[in-house]
Amino acid sequence: MMRLIAAALALVMLASCSDGTGKIRGAATYRERIALPQDAVFEAELLDMSAAPPRVIASSGVQGVSGIPFTFAITFRKNLIDRGKPYAVRAEIRSQARTLFGSDAPAPVLTQGHGRTLDLTLKLMTETGGVADIARDVVAIEGRLGALTRTEGRLEDGAGPPLTWVAFSEGTVPVKIIAQRADEIGGSQAASFHFAAGTLIHCASDSQIAADPAAGLPDDLALGFDLYFKDGRFAGGTKTTNGVVGEPDEHEVRALALESARVFDAVTKDLNAAP
Repeated sequence: MMRLIAAALALVMLASCSDGTGKIRGAATYRERIALPQDAVFEAELLDMSAAPPRVIASSGVQGVSGIPFTFAITFRKNLIDRGKPYAVRAEIRSQARTLFGSDAPAPVLTQGHGRTLDLTLKLMTETGGVADIARDVVAIEGRLGALTRTEGRLEDGAGPPLTWVAFSEGTVPVKIIAQRADEIGGSQAASFHFAAGTLIHCASDSQIAADPAAGLPDDLALGFDLYFKDGRFAGGTKTTNGVVGEPDEHEVRALALESARVFDAVTKDLNAAP
């Protein structure tokens, strides 16, 4: 019997190694006695902390959550892990794209003596004060644009219509980027992104989308976003649809955050390549 058990364990270990993946397991909780809204979702991300800003290399995926403690797992590709680099897990509970609870600081895992299991205590996010602080940082950036280096460029990477950009930077690190694009059916988008130490803190976007009855859009659409971020997480903001103010949803926030990262990386690459 012991031989059979040992053989079974060996097969499990062999299968785990053969698919080239590993798994981080954890549990998340919070101290406050606050009931979560029905639409609350949880997500944990594995970060490469050697990147600036930290780079997401795997996620637990977005999962519904109604109570605590909440268990999760993150499957990652082993070939993305460098034993000489630090890695950490960041987690949050969101509702309508707003962060309710989040990691106070990423929890180290995998390397430098850290393992693959962890317990997280999430912190209640006080978004209102945070947004006010971020807004002051944005105003401060605007007040010193004249002292920053101004650069212009164009991005054509096949991910969408080409866009033109204007960057204000300190050395090769963008502090503000203004991006504009137009598509082939008459739509347009203008966005500005503010960064602190390479991390997105604010995004303002205005889009004019031309009517397309075939796609279910009978009339022109004016769409605007004014979003604030803290430590890489959405902290608050608004969405305006044809003049009506509301709240952005999670997918819209994520799409704009990803767009800011794409533009930031392209601009930084160009700035570093400049003679």
